[in-house]
Amino acid sequence: MPENTRGKRFLTIKEFCEEARIGRTTLHRYMKQGIVPFRKLGNRVLISASILDQLENTKLGGSV
Repeated sequence: MPENTRGKRFLTIKEFCEEARIGRTTLHRYMKQGIVPFRKLGNRVLISASILDQLENTKLGGSV
């Protein structure tokens, strides 16, 4: 993780897409399918930073 997101517990959609190297449309699809859980705080959508590790494990053949 880059320095600016290393200590964060939650990421915005933009930050998550940059870290996961996926497009916003793909992320929204994953959110709709329940692959990426998220929380709404007012008008902000926040995603747990730990989801990045889980997605990486899944992509590499691990289990989530």
